[in-house]
Amino acid sequence: MAKPNLKNIIRESITDYLTELNTEREEIQETPTLEEGASEFEDKVTKDGNIYLVKKVTKDMSEGGIVETVTLEELLDGNMIGGTEYTGAYLASNQALAAGKKALKDRDAKLKENIEVGKSKVAELEAKIEGLKKTIEDNSTRAVHDPQRRGELTETNDNLFAQLEKIENAVEKLKGALEKESPKKAKKEKKEDEE
Repeated sequence: MAKPNLKNIIRESITDYLTELNTEREEIQETPTLEEGASEFEDKVTKDGNIYLVKKVTKDMSEGGIVETVTLEELLDGNMIGGTEYTGAYLASNQALAAGKKALKDRDAKLKENIEVGKSKVAELEAKIEGLKKTIEDNSTRAVHDPQRRGELTETNDNLFAQLEKIENAVEKLKGALEKESPKKAKKEKKEDEE
């Protein structure tokens, strides 16, 4: 995957997160507060007193951990466990689970798309590496047969070796990132953890 693509994805994620955070703050400021004297919580919204929250999907998440059940009172009192981001609240657990599964599928589709882009970039860079190696080999052959241009060709080869090293390092980093993000590897690790 190209660095500009990664930068754009990260930039968009941060922008979306900050926009969402600002929207949530505005909504919180606009919501009426509960009266201090009210000791009994009256729930007229939910059927069983619970709200089913769908957590924001991360790469390590599975179906089992995507839905959290809380009472409406806990939600309004702010007694929620900190640090967890939610993408929706549903009155029925089956609706929440369906939304969670959809979010997981969307995440997997984006991940698969990013992996395919990364693989094509690796192939492109590997082709460039082969081209540089061929050029270096040709220059070395010419330097042997043409002693007058040997210095010039050696200097050119030195520059090409520097480019080659940079590209090879980029390919190794990209391959490592692709291997780390691969859904197949994640499924394999989950199976190992279960055993």
